[in-house]
Amino acid sequence: MTAPYSMDLRERALARKAAGETHRQIEAALRISPSCVSKWTCRERGTGSVAPA
Repeated sequence: MTAPYSMDLRERALARKAAGETHRQIEAALRISPSCVSKWTCRERGTGSVAPA
């Protein structure tokens, strides 16, 4: 199993999302899966944190 992404990367991705970028733009800039951004957004809404589960 792979290691979780760093909190710094998660926070940068969500900051870009809050600034209005699309998941695809964030994926290209940070080289992560667009589904990661979706999951992190939902996790932040649900728990208030983007920390790994």
